[in-house]
Formats: sequence, structure tokens, C-alpha cells
Amino acid sequence: AKTQPFPDLDVTLFDAAGELLARYSFTPSDYLAQGSMKGAGMAPQAYLPLSLDLEDPGLQAVGFELQFR
Repeated sequence: AKTQPFPDLDVTLFDAAGELLARYSFTPSDYLAQGSMKGAGMAPQAYLPLSLDLEDPGLQAVGFELQFR
């Protein structure tokens, strides 16, 4: 239970057959509000709502995977 650096995020979208449709990568600068104290890190038990802008892959996108690095 200590402060951690904000992770990079990878979002992968899949079709119904599990085939890759699109992959997006985001750094903390991409998903944290402007003016956030990115260098201070993420406090334990932090609530961090995210808003990510993705291009619409169409109706075939039915699954996703999030990876935190």
C-alpha cells in the first residue's frame, strides 16, 4: 500500500472470432486531466476514472483487453 507511478495503458479490441481489430497505447499524459500531478504518482486505493478516445472500429468489435504497464 504505497504510491505507485501511473501506468501506461494498452487497449486491444477483438472481433467475435477473437481476431485483433485495433490496438491503442496511452501514456499517463494521454488519460490524466491537464494539470494533474502526474509526477506525484497514484495513491493507494485511488479512484481514477478514465476517458479514452478511440477510433470507432465498427460493429465487429465485440471484445476488449486492457493491459497496464
